Amino acid sequence: IAGATLTLTGKDTEGNDVTFDIANVVLGDDAALGDNSDNTKLTWISGTTETLVKNLRNGTYTLHEVAAPSGYVVTTDIIFTIEDGNVTGVQVMDGSTIDGSKITMLDDAEVTTTTTVTTTTTETTTTTTATTTNGTTTTTNGTTTTITAVTTTVTTTTSTAKTTAKAGSTSAPKTGDKGVAIPLFALAMAAVAALALRSKKDEE
Repeated sequence: IAGATLTLTGKDTEGNDVTFDIANVVLGDDAALGDNSDNTKLTWISGTTETLVKNLRNGTYTLHEVAAPSGYVVTTDIIFTIEDGNVTGVQVMDGSTIDGSKITMLDDAEVTTTTTVTTTTTETTTTTTATTTNGTTTTTNGTTTTITAVTTTVTTTTSTAKTTAKAGSTSAPKTGDKGVAIPLFALAMAAVAALALRSKKDEE
């Protein structure tokens, strides 16, 4: 697979870092060397064909994938030993393989999981029902007054509208109004006239 960034490091049989000469590297098609300013780490980017590293000294080496190509997952390191030009003591995982002196590192494809989150919005509509109560009767001075009370409730707010009536606030006349004063005045005048007639008879 093209596009993997790989490094190769090693220790010789005496425990010293192995140094690499880029003259011993034969790059595969579309492959490229990376930053090799540190000669104890050989870095390259894989191409479409294999890359050959020649003249490796006896020792233990680690092939490490720094970055996988787009769409793939970085794989586990491959550790192997070189003895007189032969590859031995290979620790291979993740499906990677060795065939003679050829080591193949296998990358797994990334698994993309798409999670769809569905958000359900519940809208509650409150219907307000107006209840009208009729039939409240107030009697004042023989006059019947009907009071209508309307109560309206909206969700948690209750609004009550009332009509109130006090005694004498209706259209019935009150004591002292003109309609009552006129008959009382006529009675008083009749009483005075009767008294005057009686006094006149007594004098005769």
